[in-house]
Amino acid sequence: MADPAATASRERVLANAGVWITILAWSSLFPGLQIALRSWHPLTLAPARLAFAALVMLVFLACTEGARGFTRGLPWMRLSVLGAVGICGYMTLMSFGLVYAGAVSAAIISTLTPAVAALMARFVYGERLARTTRWAAATAVFGGVVVALGGPRQDMHFLGGELLLFAALVAWVWYQFGCQKHLLHLSQAQVTTFTSLTATVASVAVALVVRFGFGQTLAMDLSANSLLLVFYLSMAAGGFILLLWHYAIRRLGVTVTAICYNTTPVLSLCLTALLIGDRPTPLQAVGGVIIVGSALFAQIRAERDRRRAVSGTSA
Repeated sequence: MADPAATASRERVLANAGVWITILAWSSLFPGLQIALRSWHPLTLAPARLAFAALVMLVFLACTEGARGFTRGLPWMRLSVLGAVGICGYMTLMSFGLVYAGAVSAAIISTLTPAVAALMARFVYGERLARTTRWAAATAVFGGVVVALGGPRQDMHFLGGELLLFAALVAWVWYQFGCQKHLLHLSQAQVTTFTSLTATVASVAVALVVRFGFGQTLAMDLSANSLLLVFYLSMAAGGFILLLWHYAIRRLGVTVTAICYNTTPVLSLCLTALLIGDRPTPLQAVGGVIIVGSALFAQIRAERDRRRAVSGTSA
């Protein structure tokens, strides 16, 4: 019989690996999306990305769970709402936000993820937050703002997309909480597959209404290179990456993973420096250290508190 402590420790290691693989993939989205949005409209880019992700996850679910993964009685109403608002809303709003807001503005808004997660946990779902979590979230927000404001002064401008970026952030955090609160009886593969599928349907419906209902021209690029980029963006934001994220949330918690998510601006800067040649400033480097430190501090303290609780129960 497997040792429960060893199993739990192994699961935490895998959860942490899943978090950082996910964050690395998401950090590459900013330059990728900027390139894709040159030839795609946000309302066509979102369904294209979601369709790729849903197709891959349907194949994965069929291979791993077979007919059992497609059992009757699935909560389609909740899956539809979470997919439409949480995933479709997040991707669409994020794309529009990147079009209308500068890179620094996007970085500033993204650093609010842990604060939004903590506030939503406390005031929407009534969860009590440990003092460590509150301080770590506040520190991560501060570090993220340092990263954002540490760039060249000429990049500091606001183009009107900040509210869209913030709305995307709220939709994403709400989606994470909703999946953990209402879909725990489903496997991670089922949650990811069916919310991606319902998000695809919702995004296609929105694009069709805008195109034919309002007569708007929606650009899309069907060249091989463009489709390869869109496929990568779909895999980096959803599909298996989203599966890893769900796995990590169930074992580390929404707030802790949100704090880890706040390292995304730091890694994005590093990828930008590697791929494009732009280097982070010393102040941005300091902010990166603060963010990573707050993420590690939150998990170390959470593990210490867990061990103390176990010891107290055993005694």
